[in-house]
Amino acid sequence: MKTKKLKLLIKEDSRYFHVHIIKLVYIISVILILLPNIFSILDIKHNNPNSNVNYEKLTPTSSGLTYDFNITLTSLNPTSAYHGQSVTLYGNAKRWNYGSSSWENAVGEIIYLIVDNQPRYNRNGTVNSAGNFQISFIVENNWNIFKNIIISANVSNPNRTAITWFPQELDVNAYTTIIIEDNNLPALRYTTKPHPTFTNYRLSSRLDLLNGSTYSGPTVGLNLNYGSGSTTVYTDPQGRCNYNFYWSGESSYIWSFSGNDNLSSATPVSGYYKEFKGIEIDFLDTASVAYQTYNFFIRGKLILKEYGELDRSSIGVRINFVNESVYATCNVNGVFSANIMIPSGYIGLQDLEVKIETYNGENVYESNLQNPSIISYKRSFEVKAPTMFDNPNSFSSILIIIIAIIAGGIIGLIVFMRYKFKKEAIRDKLNMIASIEEKLSYIRLLIEAGRSKEGIGYLWLIYSQMASTYFNIEKSPSQTPKDFAILLVREYGQNPASLYPFIQKIEEAVYGNTPITEEYLNEVIKMFRRVYLELTGSMLTKNI
Repeated sequence: MKTKKLKLLIKEDSRYFHVHIIKLVYIISVILILLPNIFSILDIKHNNPNSNVNYEKLTPTSSGLTYDFNITLTSLNPTSAYHGQSVTLYGNAKRWNYGSSSWENAVGEIIYLIVDNQPRYNRNGTVNSAGNFQISFIVENNWNIFKNIIISANVSNPNRTAITWFPQELDVNAYTTIIIEDNNLPALRYTTKPHPTFTNYRLSSRLDLLNGSTYSGPTVGLNLNYGSGSTTVYTDPQGRCNYNFYWSGESSYIWSFSGNDNLSSATPVSGYYKEFKGIEIDFLDTASVAYQTYNFFIRGKLILKEYGELDRSSIGVRINFVNESVYATCNVNGVFSANIMIPSGYIGLQDLEVKIETYNGENVYESNLQNPSIISYKRSFEVKAPTMFDNPNSFSSILIIIIAIIAGGIIGLIVFMRYKFKKEAIRDKLNMIASIEEKLSYIRLLIEAGRSKEGIGYLWLIYSQMASTYFNIEKSPSQTPKDFAILLVREYGQNPASLYPFIQKIEEAVYGNTPITEEYLNEVIKMFRRVYLELTGSMLTKNI
């Protein structure tokens, strides 16, 4: 009976043999999967010790990886700092002792700073007997204020392979200041507002960082108290604020900025409105006598009393003379010109009046002005009937011959003088080029000394001096490189396709945060050679 039952059990087990095989394969698979973790738990030392450390990362254990130096960054103080402010990084360092097969404090090792994956070898600290170290550094002016800077560290010992735990994040901020940009024309005082949308004054300011650059980033609002009210004015991409409004006699205005998460508040700055005081006209090369039936050429310069050489290109004038009237526009220097045909019915002293008709891009509403007389200027010119000496058509043949002889002598003298002046000009040009090439050697010294930004700025200084010499103009201290370039293009025919990109590169390097790489520097030098050739007509032989 027992033998029969045993046979039945064996027969039943044989039917489930394949099930046992599947279970065995499953168990073996689980063991193989867990085997590496088992070795790790057992701390098998089959290679150099590494990063398999406890939660605090201060007492690392060894495993099968290859790190033999362990750096733990514990804190950053402060975690939010302004450009130029000192910050200290704290940490702990341990190294593997191959003799005792254990971790020890990395006493005497030098730990250097890493900023956004960029090593700062000159910023470092030494590990003390407790394994601790600290590194102090200054927040650099070009560090981005719109994202957190990642602060890390590494060991200087080339024979050690380190792993660093807990990189710190530094919130960078910048100090700000407000610059008033007051290039406005003085305001005309109106008794009543001519129409609802009328504006006659523009207030402008610029938000700068105290590191010397203009703010360029997300728009921020500056508060403007314009005397009879206040408003918030938002910056454009270049950090500038402009506000146009109707000036009705306020004396001063105030710009201020309360700051935000990345920018400090700025000290409020005050400005004062300029009130129109009147005009004067310098008639330049205008003749003192006008002749009947002839065109009288008028060329004058409009001068704003008390306010000097402001941009007057938005001013248009009406010229009234001998019952004739013409309109002319001023250039940036206030110069205008016009022709008036003198009728035959006028003789003797006649008043010529120049009156402002458009101002700051808008029509002047004379009937609304408090004092209309301040927008006009008068001067008397003599009108004569032409004589034979004034009318070429009445010249005698003898007089024509005499004039021809005189003209021939004058032409000969002009040719001689032109030849002489040309030789002197060539000599002066060579002297100037030699002087410029001597200055270019100084740029190379600046570049080799690691002062590329100053070198690029000096390159602009050389170009502006060259342009001033060539065109006999004086660059105003208040003119930016961009303003001066616009003047050279508009008034003196310089090529904007060459000059504007050169100026843009100069401003990016000097006033922006653009890194000065060798490629960037070579591009600026290439652009300088181009504008140098266009200005002097000669290739630059000196290498920079």
